[in-house]
Amino acid sequence: MYTSFFSFFKAKLAVLLVSLMGSVILSSCNHDDSTQLPTKEETDKRPLKFNVNFLGSWQVENSAKSAISRGTATNTLSDAIYDSFGVFASYYDTGEEYTQTQNYMYDTESGEYMDGWQTFTPFAMPPINKEMSFCSYYPYQADDAPQPYITFNGGNRDYVGHPYFDFLIPDSVALQPDLMVATSSMSSTDLAVGSPIPLKFTHMLTAIKFVFDASIPHGYILKISINNVSKGGSFVYGRIKDGTVNDPDYSWSSVSAETKNFTLNTRLRTGTGLPVPLADDQTFLMMPQHLDQDASVTIVYDNGSRFEFTTSLAERTWEPGKIVTYNVKINSLKTISLKATIEDWIVGDTYNWTSSY
Repeated sequence: MYTSFFSFFKAKLAVLLVSLMGSVILSSCNHDDSTQLPTKEETDKRPLKFNVNFLGSWQVENSAKSAISRGTATNTLSDAIYDSFGVFASYYDTGEEYTQTQNYMYDTESGEYMDGWQTFTPFAMPPINKEMSFCSYYPYQADDAPQPYITFNGGNRDYVGHPYFDFLIPDSVALQPDLMVATSSMSSTDLAVGSPIPLKFTHMLTAIKFVFDASIPHGYILKISINNVSKGGSFVYGRIKDGTVNDPDYSWSSVSAETKNFTLNTRLRTGTGLPVPLADDQTFLMMPQHLDQDASVTIVYDNGSRFEFTTSLAERTWEPGKIVTYNVKINSLKTISLKATIEDWIVGDTYNWTSSY
């Protein structure tokens, strides 16, 4: 009897132990996050590739990071972009692009990576058989930027329609960005099979340079100020029709009527016997605009005595994507004259703007 009971007890105990061990194993599998496999959605995410264009052939890689575009005429993006860029994107059925938010990307940071241009974060693929639009800008403005200069969609992430931005030119000349934009469209099916997103960037501002004539006697340029010019404007990205992007009209939808002065303090030596240009980071990057009667340039020159010269810029026009270089002469320490040369920022061709005054 005792033997029978003991055998029965051992059998029950074995079943109980097996049951408890199974519970422990299952519990371990359920609660140890380190053993969890990624979800299908996570494994399907990947960085998205871009073909970036700056009027030349499509550039897949940036091979010249040391070169910059700020105020420099260039015809390859690899000589132009050295910072990251931001991208907005949406997908939709044909005909619904104007009723859609930016439901795929919202100000997504992208740029050069080891194997080309791509988003810095991975994305799951959108639904297939959708139309897609992409709107980009350069340089990317981080959320914690100490001096923000661009605001998208009035700060409304749920804004419906193609994105727009309001732009304010930073006070500091060195911090004024070489603002560029790009738009494109493609099908979500093409994106899903790995086709890169095409982006063709265009300069939005006017670069204003100064070169001081070789005839200026020995002394120092202490200050250059561009006075009473527009402080910013608003831009709406190009519209999309029938799933393709029309050639964008890269004009500002509005230019601010509020004006201000932009001043560069420097100590530039003259009288070297050669023309003396400002450095590249001393290029003024200004709003394209027709200059009103009170627009002017003020230059402070010191040769032991200090002189302040002001000359008018009235009735001139600054166009987007142009480099305007003012050659400065000082005439007998009484007057100053400017003669402008205009370069096309896109291809670097030059022509003279006869305006000596």
